[in-house]
Amino acid sequence: MNSKDFLYRIYTEKRSRNTNYSIRAFARDLSIPSGRLTEIFNGKRSLTEKLGTKISEKLNMPEEEVQHFLESIRLEKKMKKKTPQGQQIPLEDFEKIFSPKALALLSLMETRTFRADFGFIADRLGMSATEAEILVQSLTQHGYITISSSGRMKPVYSSTYTVEEVPAQSIRNYHKRTLQKIIDGIDQIDLKERDVTSITFAIDKTKLETAKKKIAKFQNSLMKYLETGKKTEVYVLNVQLFPVTKS
Repeated sequence: MNSKDFLYRIYTEKRSRNTNYSIRAFARDLSIPSGRLTEIFNGKRSLTEKLGTKISEKLNMPEEEVQHFLESIRLEKKMKKKTPQGQQIPLEDFEKIFSPKALALLSLMETRTFRADFGFIADRLGMSATEAEILVQSLTQHGYITISSSGRMKPVYSSTYTVEEVPAQSIRNYHKRTLQKIIDGIDQIDLKERDVTSITFAIDKTKLETAKKKIAKFQNSLMKYLETGKKTEVYVLNVQLFPVTKS
């Protein structure tokens, strides 16, 4: 769990005990401007180690928790330097304009055969030309696509990613739609062009956080491997680690 998501979890826990508890109230308790806190939650501003120290003092965090919180901030700062063009999608943007097809469009623009033509986009992503035009306009207006004077389209960021571990309905809906597309296509797509497998096993639940990190590391490694070479198609990778027993 990153530092921002850790902070958001504390906020949601407080709100679960008092439904009137707002981000403004949480910001007041942390002695920081509410606008700044909103920007942190939306991914538009990063936490600094200085601010993290101040927040940990205001929340009276245990020493071990403080160290983990600050270490997360330091690690995120290093990662940000390594991927300066990556962009976390603010939750408000994700709710307004992002869908599986929106993310697929950003990836489609990286393929060697991409054409800045609404008919082409519609054919490749399974939508109407009108839907393709609306999608391009929306992503352009919100700063995720640039269109040159010659009409060339390209994504603004080399990569985009969503907030993590945040209980947002829009993100749940996105995952449902992605999984439904796989369910709908499993009978039509040739076995040579897909891989859908599952395993069921008993686990030690205390290892889940580490397991999530291993899954993320695997996903990034596989993505980097498949992105090298001649890009011609857009794929989605879903890895599910899900309980089948009730606690």
